[in-house]
Amino acid sequence: MDQAPADAKPGARRELKRGLSARTLDASSEYKLLVVLELADRNLKHTIDHEHIAGKDWPAIRYVASHLGHALDHVHAEGGIHADLKPLNAVGDGITWKIIDFDVFCKVGDPFGNKIPSSGYCPPEMAKILLAAKDQDTGEVDTSLLTAYVANEAYDLWSFGVVLYHLCFGTPLWKTDINDNISLSDLKKLAATPDALPLQKVLDKAFYEGGKSNAPVELAVATALLRKLLEPDPEKRLEHFERAKTCMQGVLDEPFFHSACACTQRALHAL
Repeated sequence: MDQAPADAKPGARRELKRGLSARTLDASSEYKLLVVLELADRNLKHTIDHEHIAGKDWPAIRYVASHLGHALDHVHAEGGIHADLKPLNAVGDGITWKIIDFDVFCKVGDPFGNKIPSSGYCPPEMAKILLAAKDQDTGEVDTSLLTAYVANEAYDLWSFGVVLYHLCFGTPLWKTDINDNISLSDLKKLAATPDALPLQKVLDKAFYEGGKSNAPVELAVATALLRKLLEPDPEKRLEHFERAKTCMQGVLDEPFFHSACACTQRALHAL
């Protein structure tokens, strides 16, 4: 929504990048409508890389994640999924964290569009389709095959889990390139069936520190939530939060997001 299409005129791309209002665009512009937002001073990638909150500042981690969770809940309430949540697509203005870049947005129940999502943040069910659509020799993706995926909120649960994992553990779940895509070998692991050993090994290794008996309580509570968000089976992923009115409300109701209980052994034993 707020990114220039690949075939947009250079002038239009520069105008959008500078955040100019719609009235500055002439009639020849590729843009007929624009969404104008308040200028954010940083994105979440910058915060993770330079403000060093990941794995350390638990109040800040909960604060950021809570805002993003509420934002996703709003997207779902409007009948859609974001389908590309990642640190570059989350921005803050010093007070509020918001989600941007809705160019992969899809209505729940509709076939996926032709924009390729970032494989480093997509769930196993989309990775399987991406892998089938990718030419093994050239790496090119036949975007017409992406319609095999039918949009579901379970997608955003996984993406949220990947972002939250980085915030809580201080390291990304997957090694990604500049476009937030993972290697072909990692894509094959992610695309495996829910009970496949390669993906389970990746997740078990990722959660190892949080599963130790002497793990900090904050990390242990976070790990309990992350195991639900990063459930390989999309139906089971949703089932973890089905008691709440919405799946994201179920996520936000988890002990991790309530500092008063997230730091007590009682909450940990209740998980």
